[in-house]
Amino acid sequence: MSLLNLADDRGFNLLMLSAECEDLIVLKFLLSFGFDVNFHVRNETAASMALRNRHFKALLELLKANSVFPRGLNANKVPEKVKEFIKICQVMHQSVIKGNE
Repeated sequence: MSLLNLADDRGFNLLMLSAECEDLIVLKFLLSFGFDVNFHVRNETAASMALRNRHFKALLELLKANSVFPRGLNANKVPEKVKEFIKICQVMHQSVIKGNE
């Protein structure tokens, strides 16, 4: 069985579990293996689990790996580094949209 297919009894994969407990070493290791950052189980992703548990370092790593922004991401409740990254992503997204028009 592949690491990519391992899951707990809830269906959460290793990336989701490492985000849930903010194990950054394991999280970065799993990202290097190509885990799907947007894999979801019952509307939960690794990023939403990190956000729910207020693990902002894990959330930032997942966003850097092109995770979708989790629903309910209130920028007023996150640290400045995450806010700055969100702003950069939004500017880049707008540039891509304008470039495709």
